[in-house]
Amino acid sequence: MTRYETSPEVRPLEKTICEFAGLNGYDPMNVFTDFLRYVIHGFSPGAPPLKDLEVQAAAECRIHENVCGMGAAHAEAAGGRILV
Repeated sequence: MTRYETSPEVRPLEKTICEFAGLNGYDPMNVFTDFLRYVIHGFSPGAPPLKDLEVQAAAECRIHENVCGMGAAHAEAAGGRILV
């Protein structure tokens, strides 16, 4: 497998995805792909519900926590302002 350097800002997300994948028997790349689809879908007005996420049942709550945590981290980095 190719080695890569993860930026410090992304390491907590990478760690969370790898831990989740390991605990639930999923491939980390599939978890990341589903996470991206979940986030992008959340910002797509009028999009039908996602029904084919591999990790949906096990991950919905964890993904939501991560999205909220990332929003809080971005707001903190912006000095308490939420950037849109």
